[in-house]
Amino acid sequence: MKTYDAIVIGAGPGGYPCGIRLGQLKQKTLVIEKVSRVVCA
Repeated sequence: MKTYDAIVIGAGPGGYPCGIRLGQLKQKTLVIEKVSRVVCA
């Protein structure tokens, strides 16, 4: 079983940047999104 320091539910306007910031802080992070495809501009 995998372990994470943080789990972010939703990759919307708050979740996606939160996931990025946690990664920058060297936290093992999982971002869960119900849409199967996330497009970054």
